[in-house]
Amino acid sequence: MADLHSELDRIRANTAPEVNKAIDQRIEDNIHLFSSQSRAALDARIEELEREWDVERILATVAASFTLVGIALGVWVNTWWLLLPAFVMTFSLLFAVQGWCPPLPLIRRKGRRTGNEINAEKFAMKALRGDFDGLATATNRLEFVEHILLAVKPYCLRDLIPTMLEDNYRRPIIR
Repeated sequence: MADLHSELDRIRANTAPEVNKAIDQRIEDNIHLFSSQSRAALDARIEELEREWDVERILATVAASFTLVGIALGVWVNTWWLLLPAFVMTFSLLFAVQGWCPPLPLIRRKGRRTGNEINAEKFAMKALRGDFDGLATATNRLEFVEHILLAVKPYCLRDLIPTMLEDNYRRPIIR
């Protein structure tokens, strides 16, 4: 499978190649598996992908939890516990600047994915479901943009699309 992900993805750049390869293989396997599934199965898989936590969310949650625990222990048990939030915030800063921190290899080896990796599978599932089929039949810019918005955000934008777009988009599409 061709690399689905940008070279600028700091998490992938700081992950062992064999881990990235295993994650990519899982995405490819899921796409092959769901290519023969029903629309209901594709809907369910897309919902799962919408709820999946990416690596950054996991790291932020763990960091916040350890920081709060360290502060509470430092206040009520022993001030030495205040070193825990100091270490955790150092790791958070390191992750924000470099895209790497000590827990990252462990999280990635457990198969946790980046937002880009989750989205790659999600949009493949949407394509299998037919969400992008209307793009080929659009006759003007407004219709083209409406099809794109429906494919990308079908749940939260479906009712807003007519009010979001203005008539100045009714120009023919140049292909």
